[in-house]
Amino acid sequence: MDELLTRPIPATIHFQPEAWSVIGSASTPREILTSLADLIDLSPASPRPGRPAVSFPVPEVSGIPDGLRRALAEFITRLGQADRMVEEALSPLDDETRAFLRSRSDLLGIGGDNLEVDWDEREAVRYLRTAEKMDRSMIIAAGLVSLSGLETFLATINRLSQEGTLSGLDGAGRPLLDFSTPWGRVLVGGIERNTYRDPALLILDLGGDDVYQNRAGGTEAGQQVAVVVDLAGDDLYMTEKTGAQGAGLLGIGLLVDLAGDDEYRAGDFAQGASLFGVGIHWDREGRDSFRAKQFAQGAGAFGVGILLDEAGTDAYTVQAFAQGFGLTGGAGLLLDRQGDDQYVSLGGPPDYRQEGHHQSFAQGFGLGLRPLASGGVGILVDQEGADRYLADYFGQGGGYWYGLGALLDENGDDRYEATRYSQGAGIHLAVGLLIDRAGADLYRAWGVAQGVGHDLAFGWLRDLAGDDLYESHWLSQGAGSANGFGLLMDERGEDRYLGGEATVQGFGRIEREHEAIGILLDATGRDRYTGPGQDGSVWRQGEIGLGADDGTWPDFADQPASRLQRKGPPLGHHGETFYPHAPVLIVPDEPRLALLLKEASTFKAGEKAEAARLAAESELVEIGQEAVSYLVQVLRSADIGKVLVAMEVLKRIGPPAIPALREALGDPAWHVRRRAASLLSQIEDNEAFTSLLRAGLHDPDWGVRAKAATVIAQIGVVPKETLSALVRLVREDQDRDVRRSALLALAVIGDPRFIPVLLDSLRDRDFTVRRAASRALAKIPAAREPLLDFIARKGEDPLTISLARQALDQLEQR
Repeated sequence: MDELLTRPIPATIHFQPEAWSVIGSASTPREILTSLADLIDLSPASPRPGRPAVSFPVPEVSGIPDGLRRALAEFITRLGQADRMVEEALSPLDDETRAFLRSRSDLLGIGGDNLEVDWDEREAVRYLRTAEKMDRSMIIAAGLVSLSGLETFLATINRLSQEGTLSGLDGAGRPLLDFSTPWGRVLVGGIERNTYRDPALLILDLGGDDVYQNRAGGTEAGQQVAVVVDLAGDDLYMTEKTGAQGAGLLGIGLLVDLAGDDEYRAGDFAQGASLFGVGIHWDREGRDSFRAKQFAQGAGAFGVGILLDEAGTDAYTVQAFAQGFGLTGGAGLLLDRQGDDQYVSLGGPPDYRQEGHHQSFAQGFGLGLRPLASGGVGILVDQEGADRYLADYFGQGGGYWYGLGALLDENGDDRYEATRYSQGAGIHLAVGLLIDRAGADLYRAWGVAQGVGHDLAFGWLRDLAGDDLYESHWLSQGAGSANGFGLLMDERGEDRYLGGEATVQGFGRIEREHEAIGILLDATGRDRYTGPGQDGSVWRQGEIGLGADDGTWPDFADQPASRLQRKGPPLGHHGETFYPHAPVLIVPDEPRLALLLKEASTFKAGEKAEAARLAAESELVEIGQEAVSYLVQVLRSADIGKVLVAMEVLKRIGPPAIPALREALGDPAWHVRRRAASLLSQIEDNEAFTSLLRAGLHDPDWGVRAKAATVIAQIGVVPKETLSALVRLVREDQDRDVRRSALLALAVIGDPRFIPVLLDSLRDRDFTVRRAASRALAKIPAAREPLLDFIARKGEDPLTISLARQALDQLEQR
């Protein structure tokens, strides 16, 4: 993490081939575990010398082949060795302390109702200090011993199956073998349907459509190593018990299912989950369904959790902390090699920022315990197929508080949908990466997404090929905030960028006296932008933002571009449009207008398609006044494509739209008022400006207030009745953008009566506002003497005096 945050681009480029090597097609679970442990600096330890392992004797039972008995004996011996290593790792902890670690995962934020409410920090510190006492490197070594034994065991089982030795082993619903060892029970089920309810060291099932109602390769108190190997059948795994289906809680948990269309249903800590251990869920083939609650599907804390699916079209559904999730001291990986897969993370802990939305922390996310402990490494890798990813807050290649999260998709036309803090998002000294190597992809979010770095963090969205569509409203598409660094890099294809505000498409600014950098780079193809970007050009956004679309980059991609396939709007919990701020679109029944708007907002590659789209847009403009009411209603929509087209048409219609837009300034939804304000500021008409100023300066939404103040700066005049409102914004508004916009408006007006207000703003708590005050004073000649008096005062801080001197110097040069 230190290297990634210090040198983000070189270190990230170095990380990418390492990540791909981790998940290469030849990788075994043992090799993957070794690589992930190395990522979190856990080198396997060597156990204390002891007596040589002696093969555990398996009871002789009539009909059980000797080859199977010998294979079981060798594997059980290795599992016994792993159990002893786990005990050695946990030896500093008594039973009460182990129970404390196992039962109080809520102190890590898992399983509760909200990460940021009712968190006992003192107990959390005790939990973390207790965790430091165990030997986690020894736990990793125990996992590798188990997997080494598993590889040998599976090779023998495969040979016996090919020889026909295992055919016909039917226990009529009862175990063929059932015996105890010092490390737990061993069960062998036949080729018919079996039901398993009790804990075990090892379950081997030879076939049949089985039902697992136990933890199925999940550890528990008294069972430090637990393994299930199921050879075939459409199986059902179902339990609400904590720690199931390849879960290592203070131990080693392995679930291996080699064939069949399987269904996995579980609660928390499941399906490749680790808490102070190693948890691996390995499904080799079949169309499978994975469903769990929290901390699942490749999740690790103080250990390594892996979900590996080799083939088939699969569905993964969780609430939160899952699907390639790494918490403090841990690494989590979800690796899917083939199939058109669906990943859903919804319904987790509620997010305090917005009612009705929840925290996902999923789909390649590394999370730390702010401010107590740094985060882990979370990786989701999908190697093949047209996939869909759906998350709410925090997901799809994100990191939080010294965490590293990465989503790597190698091929296919994919669909990424999230709300906020997602799609290559680094939040609070963290790194988030989303890398898509090929396919016509759709990226859709609300904001703070698509290559964004917030608060000394780095976020990178990198798309190597395909005709892609990017949609996000704010602080997105290569955006830096609070000294972060955000980068969106699209290396090939004819792409479409839909942005809602000025903080998108390469946006950066000065904050806390240092830079926040945002960059959007598009290498090749004829691209379209709704927002500040422009095909074949270079532009600046904010103070430190940069966008470049010049087609001069080298050809990075090694695969041909494919055509964009748009598959409809994103869906939320109950099928509603998946945007947090927008109500359901309710408009009059206007079939003709609706059809034209649909055609005008359908972006496809090709000259004919674009000509048809522009023709539909022009027809809406020609309809004019009759279309205004309908188009203003569309401003309530969650479909950003339709909203942006409606705004463009209303702007082109011009003054006839002003009465309806003036009425929209009273809409209860802030986003509707903000869109109406934006349009009124662009229609060059005194009535439009007056309407915006009278309502906008008093609006409860900061965006509307800032837009109204910006209009004053544009036109340079202001009605007398709004002067006091403008001064009030400078002195009292809680939003820095509003204060800054109001300052610029006062500077344009240039009235000397405002000089005391501007001087006072040199002391503002936000540096960008203070600098705006300095620049505003530099535009008013009458400010020279007041500035000299201000500089001569005693008690002002050096930065304030420096800003005053800058203003004075600029006045002297005029």
